[in-house]
Amino acid sequence: MKMNYSLHANGWTTYVDLDLKTCTRDDVNAIAKLISTNVVIVFRNQFLTIEEELRLVHMFKDPLKQFDKDYDRYDDYIVDPDAFICRVTAGLRNGKPGQGGWPAAHDWHVDDANVPTRHDLLYMHGVVGTEGSITSFTNSLLAYKELDNNTKNSLTDLHCFYSNPYAPFDPDFTKLIYNDKWPVKIVRENIANKKGLYYIPFQMQKFIELSQEESDKLKEKLTSHIIGDKYVYHHDWQDGDIIISDQWHSMHKRWAFDKMDKRLLHRAAMNYPDQKYD
Repeated sequence: MKMNYSLHANGWTTYVDLDLKTCTRDDVNAIAKLISTNVVIVFRNQFLTIEEELRLVHMFKDPLKQFDKDYDRYDDYIVDPDAFICRVTAGLRNGKPGQGGWPAAHDWHVDDANVPTRHDLLYMHGVVGTEGSITSFTNSLLAYKELDNNTKNSLTDLHCFYSNPYAPFDPDFTKLIYNDKWPVKIVRENIANKKGLYYIPFQMQKFIELSQEESDKLKEKLTSHIIGDKYVYHHDWQDGDIIISDQWHSMHKRWAFDKMDKRLLHRAAMNYPDQKYD
């Protein structure tokens, strides 16, 4: 179906004109198709209730139950009883912030970078107190497309190992989990058969096949490329904004914000719905 949208000046971030309260299955399929090619989709003025948010995320596939009830921050983080939506940054509840509630920047990352069953899509809803805060997103489909052929060829068979970015690299652990399916190759084809980089430098320990020195050199080169101005979108939040992004071919960074204790986002994760993406 035809969807009403416009493009940001960068040529790829997509602003969709649609009331998500009343979106249909066909609308969700069209949204998913746009994400598979344009990576980051923005909706403005979406003041959804929790029930309306749940309806939307369940129209995609396999929404993620984000926390088990025995998790010690369960009551601080969850929004709905089944934990499909969680509270991000502050917006204090009983004096406690939501997930990631510190005012300093949260460097480039994706959710669960080292989890093989991680979900495709990240949903963020600016609920209240968001004005003045900024989240940036990359487009690694475009960043890969515009690499020179020699670099592309050198990346074809490389794998990244992701783990806790604050923990030291453990080569024995790498060998234990390394197999044909995980860690994934750095060059990954998406559901629309487009190639891009699955590359999250802040959460990456090293390239499996390279020495540490070789890995560090390549990491420096790719990092400066992928966060170049052409491949980054800076979102100035307004309450009511919803952003859905592809977590395999985009990473995001939350910049420092001194009113984080008043800012509240809702977050969910889900997979692409079953449909054709040609």
